[in-house]
Amino acid sequence: MVLAAESRIKEEKEDTNVGPPNIPRHPEVLARWDPAKARRPDIAEAPVFYPSLEEFEDTVAYIEKIRPSAEPYGICRIVPPLHWSPPFRLKEKRIWENTKFHTRVQNVELLQNREPMKQKKKKSKGRKRKRNARVADDVEVYYGADLENKVLGSGFERGETSGWNLNNLPRLSGSLLSFERGDISGVLVPWVYVGMCFSTFCWHVEDHHLYSINYNHFGEPKVWYGVPGTHATSLEKAMRKHLPDLFEETPDLLHGLVTQFSPSILKDEGVPVYRAVQRAGEYVLTFPRAYHAGFNSGFNCAEAVNVATVDWLSHGQNAVELLSNENKKTSVSHDKLLLGAAYEAVRSLSGDGGESGKSLAWRCFCEKNMTLTKAVETRLRMEEARIDALGGGFRLVKMEKYFDSNCERECVKCSYDLHLTASGCNKCSPGEYACTKHASELCSCEGNDRFVLLRHTVDELRSLVRALEGEAEHLKTWASMVREDFSEAQEREPRGFDLNLEFQGDDGEFDDTSETRHDEAEDLKTWAKEPRGFDLNLEYQVDGEFDNTSDARHDASMLNFAAYVETINLGFLVFRELWCNKHAIYPNGFKSRVKFYNVKDPMRMSYYISEVVDVGLMGPFFKVTLEEAHQDESFSAGSAQACWEMVLQKVNEEIKKRRERNIHTLESINGLQMFGFLSPSIIQAIEALDPNHRLVEYWNHKKQGGSLEV
Repeated sequence: MVLAAESRIKEEKEDTNVGPPNIPRHPEVLARWDPAKARRPDIAEAPVFYPSLEEFEDTVAYIEKIRPSAEPYGICRIVPPLHWSPPFRLKEKRIWENTKFHTRVQNVELLQNREPMKQKKKKSKGRKRKRNARVADDVEVYYGADLENKVLGSGFERGETSGWNLNNLPRLSGSLLSFERGDISGVLVPWVYVGMCFSTFCWHVEDHHLYSINYNHFGEPKVWYGVPGTHATSLEKAMRKHLPDLFEETPDLLHGLVTQFSPSILKDEGVPVYRAVQRAGEYVLTFPRAYHAGFNSGFNCAEAVNVATVDWLSHGQNAVELLSNENKKTSVSHDKLLLGAAYEAVRSLSGDGGESGKSLAWRCFCEKNMTLTKAVETRLRMEEARIDALGGGFRLVKMEKYFDSNCERECVKCSYDLHLTASGCNKCSPGEYACTKHASELCSCEGNDRFVLLRHTVDELRSLVRALEGEAEHLKTWASMVREDFSEAQEREPRGFDLNLEFQGDDGEFDDTSETRHDEAEDLKTWAKEPRGFDLNLEYQVDGEFDNTSDARHDASMLNFAAYVETINLGFLVFRELWCNKHAIYPNGFKSRVKFYNVKDPMRMSYYISEVVDVGLMGPFFKVTLEEAHQDESFSAGSAQACWEMVLQKVNEEIKKRRERNIHTLESINGLQMFGFLSPSIIQAIEALDPNHRLVEYWNHKKQGGSLEV
């Protein structure tokens, strides 16, 4: 809808009591919607759906049900069943009364008639605005957009368990975003939007071409325009045609959400556009790669989040390829979601997933040429072709399972996500990785220095496709693999918390203000990430009796440390002397993380990074670094044991210096244990790098039943 705005400027008067004479005050612009002057373009309406109570029970299933008839429009409106009205928690005065949030200041005229900066500068040099000039070319509005959860919290009550509660929707069964463990703001965690009349959201598509769903909690309607995803390119061409100077100056103009464009012009250019008016208590659903824009017709408050059903996979794959071409970062790992869906399908098809209904649901997307199977097969062929194109100049190495679990792994050339494959070079760029498209561009080294890490080999992925197609032998193999990974993941899963919890204040009353919730949430986050520590003065039970001797305390504490060694990078094997002994294999580039007493303040626990580096003929060199930006503490030596003994010595010196009574000095430490080389999972992963047992000294000792004396 095109709205007519009526502007009025108050006459400016000189006021010698306020400031210097002859300098007018800033004009005040008032705007309001005049319905009598409004005119509406000839834009067809998007479809509206009215689910029954039964249909409304399963959110993801309902989205999948209406998709065939709604997706051709790009957007649709969903009106909940009568009497379904979730409580709106943000209306409570105690939540918003003292809360401030940032707003976008939008000049309505400039959003629709922007000029390139170069032209704007030329015009500003050639003319000066006359004093007291009346401004008709200026209507400014404010929009509280993209407000994160920590600002106001969600508009939905925490006790609302419905899938239509946008806090629950992204992680529902059937939504592929449930396989992303991180709380990505705006994608998995809803954003709140507080609008006023004429506040605008410009033409854009969602990150990764995901679905989006918006709920208008209260207030005046939101007016939407949508273009089906099949015509996304047509919209882009039309806007480039009419705004050539802007696109020349800013090629990725549509990523900035700063340019509005008339739906009537798009229609004249042959682009199908549809309109939806979303009233309070209604949802608007946008489909993959569907451009959408609109404005608020008055004061309102809405909330939005993303969701991804299985049919989104092909759109998501296309999105990451486009992002790679533009060297733009991804918000989520597409391959992680793809493999997560495949693993879940395998669990369900093999009977491990529980409910038979769930198994039937996944079967709809599997079997030959079905959505999920095709998505995995497409990704397999894509990666297989890229690896083949590299020729024989790269070693193929099995990727460590948690390669990207603690940090983002992105191609240094195009920001492509590296969950499935990654290439690197040990010689010239240790710690840097590229995707298989840009592996050859990373460096020009030769020999065995360049490698490609594979989460799954090509043969394994072929087997996964056959498992999804229902071939019994392959399904059995993958079910076993997934079952093992699922059990391990459950053990590693941190205990979460709800940011919308109510917290008790000092007065004994529950306090749910944003500031209190944020502070409590941060405390909970810290607690959740902390490994369960220990007190060196605790009593430990030995043979049914409590033993508080220093030896017992030391043994218990060391076991506790060893349990929390986490791998950052498994590294790669060097088949030369000194890179193993009878007790352990030392991969070049190996890096792990563990908590221990801070060498500067032993009353605190801090993380240390242990790593193995190559120093040429001298073989491996071992290094331990305190992982705190403001403290430069590093210990290097020719063995893991010597490194950690240096750390221990420094800790003990600090304890003695402070004369702390609550903590005793430690008598010894095991360097291999602190590096993680005695951890069964790390040992297993490192051994898998040497399937042909080329590191003879280590394997001979193991065959003889040798063990390390700890």
